[in-house]
Amino acid sequence: MDQRAFFPADPWGYVSYSGVTACRMGIQKIFSSALPGFAAIIMALLATTVLMESALSFLGAGPQRPFATRVP
Repeated sequence: MDQRAFFPADPWGYVSYSGVTACRMGIQKIFSSALPGFAAIIMALLATTVLMESALSFLGAGPQRPFATRVP
């Protein structure tokens, strides 16, 4: 019997069998966990930008004619 089945040398146990280094597996796990959070932050910033521009335009202080946002 293989001793690694009882005492894995790496923290995930299956890294040595898949051919991927432990460092790369850790980076993949961190990136896949952080990606949804980054996407949510980017969407919130985009929504804030749109709301700020529309509020400034309503007050008359938004971007003027040559630089105004175009709506298709």
